[in-house]
Amino acid sequence: MIGRGGCGIETDMNARLMVLLGALSASPALATPRLELEVGAGAWALKAFTPNLSGRVGLDLFGWFTPSLRVMTLNALGSDPTALSILAEARAHSKGIFQVTGGVAVGFATATVSPDGSSVARAAPALLGDLGVRVMLGPVFIGAGVGGNPLALTWQAMVNVGVVAFGSSD
Repeated sequence: MIGRGGCGIETDMNARLMVLLGALSASPALATPRLELEVGAGAWALKAFTPNLSGRVGLDLFGWFTPSLRVMTLNALGSDPTALSILAEARAHSKGIFQVTGGVAVGFATATVSPDGSSVARAAPALLGDLGVRVMLGPVFIGAGVGGNPLALTWQAMVNVGVVAFGSSD
C-alpha cells in the first residue's frame, strides 16, 4: 500500500489503478448503460434462400460496445426440421444518427429432425459475423446488414428494428 515503505513500484501501480478506476467510474457512457432490444427478419442462403427471424438483447456499455444474446431461426418457422441458434455476441457501432455496426457471435445451433416419425435433437457449434448500418430515430433504430457463418458456408441478409429500452439514446 501507499503507507508502507519499500520500493516505489507498488505505490506507482496503486496510483495508476486508482486513476484508471476513477476515470472509468466518471465515464458518462459507462455510468448510463443502454439496454437494446432488437428483432429482425431476413434470409439465409446456401443453395436457396431460407427465411429466418432473429431477436437480440444487448447492453451497450461504452456507447460503442454491446455484449448481447441472440436467438435466431435457421429455417422458416413451422418447417421440418425446426432449427435455431443461440449465440453470445460482441457488437460494436459508431456514434451518431447514422451508425455502422458489426458483430461476431459464437454459440450453438440445434435442429430437431423427425426421421420416421421420431424426434432427434442435434446440436453443432455456430459462428456468425455481420456488418451493417442503422439509423437512430430517438430511442428507435432501423437497420440492415449482411453476414455469414463460415462453419456452414452460408451468408445472410437481414433488416431489423429495435429500441433502446432504457438509458440515453444519443
